[in-house]
Amino acid sequence: MAKSTTAKPPANRPAPALIVLLALPLLGLAVAAALILNDARAAAAPPTPAAVTAPPLQSLPNLVDAQVIDFTLPSLNGGQIALNSYRGRPIFLNFWATWCEPCQRELPAFQAFTAEQAVLEDGAVVLAVNLGETREAVQTYLRSVGVNNIPVLLDENGDVSDQYGVFNLPVTFVIDRDGYVRQPHYGEMTTADLAAYLEGL
Repeated sequence: MAKSTTAKPPANRPAPALIVLLALPLLGLAVAAALILNDARAAAAPPTPAAVTAPPLQSLPNLVDAQVIDFTLPSLNGGQIALNSYRGRPIFLNFWATWCEPCQRELPAFQAFTAEQAVLEDGAVVLAVNLGETREAVQTYLRSVGVNNIPVLLDENGDVSDQYGVFNLPVTFVIDRDGYVRQPHYGEMTTADLAAYLEGL
């Protein structure tokens, strides 16, 4: 009886199933490495900043040469003060905050100007509207810098600032004796600015 001549696979050649089983873990490691590298690249990339734009000019109220927008706000020293209670006097309506450096620098000029005008009948007044801070924070700051003669109002929720189109600090609106806004001044106000605006009225 003849023996079978079927060839046997060489003993040193791995079976296909074994190759697949060995390749799967390597493939998994390669995928994991690719994911880790991708995450690292994403973390290294700086985030894209959100776009910031100033409000368009047409969205701001047209205040110049118009009657003031009257309002009543809490006074720093208690009670309420209405803007129209100063009708008949030139008014420098200032919007400010304690964290604003130009606001800090202009306070001594306002204090000196207020003291100078206080001795005059119907002298000009600086009315400082604080934007968004608490009574305690404003009182503490003003005590620390020795400012105590400027009428300060509290616009904690920003409603009045919005009505006047305030989007940056400081800003001061120059108002004449008849209650008309004559000039907005954006940025720090100096004693020379105050004198010049007052003379212009």
